[in-house]
Order: sequence, then C-alpha cells, then structure tokens
Amino acid sequence: MPTSGGARALDATSYTRTSTVLGTAAYMSPEQVTALPVGPAADVFSLGCVLAYAATGRSPFGEGPPWAITHRIVYEEPDLSGVPEPLVKLIASCLEKNPDARPELDHVLEVCRPLSPKTSRKARLPREARPRRTRRP
Repeated sequence: MPTSGGARALDATSYTRTSTVLGTAAYMSPEQVTALPVGPAADVFSLGCVLAYAATGRSPFGEGPPWAITHRIVYEEPDLSGVPEPLVKLIASCLEKNPDARPELDHVLEVCRPLSPKTSRKARLPREARPRRTRRP
C-alpha cells in the first residue's frame, strides 16, 4: 500500500533497527505502536492528536512515560473533554483505533474548511486578539 506524509518516513529502514520505534509517543497511531503496516490513515490519526492538542492544550491520551501513552493509544478511548463541539465528532473519527474506520484527509479538510477564518466570519478572532500590524519606516 502506498504511503504519504509522516507514514512514508517510517518506511525508511535507514532510520530504524530491530526493536526500535520512530515517532513521538503521543502522536503515534495504534498500528505504529503495534508494528503493523502504516499508511495515510496513520497520518490522519496523528492529525487527530494534533487537532485535539490544539483545541485543548493537552494530549488526548494523557501524559507520562511513552509506554503508558502508547498503551492508552492502543487500548483506551481518547479524552476529548474540552474540545469545541464542532470538532468533537471529527477528531473522534480521526482517532479511531481501526485505520479503515478513519476518514480520508479530504474529508477532514472539507469539515474544517467552514471553520476557517477565511470562510467564516464567526470563526474570526476578536479584534483585540488579532496580531497588530506594524508600520515600516
């Protein structure tokens, strides 16, 4: 199966040896943790972890030593408390344990597009939170 993005990096055997793991534990997919073949769905899982972190400021599988985090990734449900309602269903689908149950990246982008500041006035930052422009001399 062809791979893309971060999953492709895992195919590079020059970076790995027997009994070694490549990746940051909090963002690894269950298939990476259990040494199963990875593909684009692994990237979608990692994106779900990033989106959850961006929305809450914490990993959906908690903190601690890598072995504890990877155990939760494989066997426990993510903690999505605090994720804004429009994103809960999307992030939960990205974090499905079964890679075949995860959405395609195009679907993730389609769901996120209306939430973009460029496409939704409701999503715009309040004026006081926007970066200030500086005048050049």
